[in-house]
Amino acid sequence: MASRRSLACAVMLLGILSVQPSTQAPQTSGGAAVFEGARLIVGEGSPAIEDSAFVVERGRFTQVGRRGAVQVPPGATRVDLAGKTVEHRDGNLVAVD
Repeated sequence: MASRRSLACAVMLLGILSVQPSTQAPQTSGGAAVFEGARLIVGEGSPAIEDSAFVVERGRFTQVGRRGAVQVPPGATRVDLAGKTVEHRDGNLVAVD
């Protein structure tokens, strides 16, 4: 169940990053970025992940979970999404301020 949830999160967040210029992964020498602080609503009856974090390495999601529960690669760029809500709505991915 956890891997299904992680996959659902990764798919949703990949869509958000592709359509929301303000949250696109910055270019880093190591190719890693961690996005932290958003309330992540996965859907499918799963509870929201408060104060979430997700790691993107070389354009791929490698970890999704609560802030502090994911391992941030050394040198990763950090992107603060505090105060934002990321959710799946009507087949679309939405980042809400």
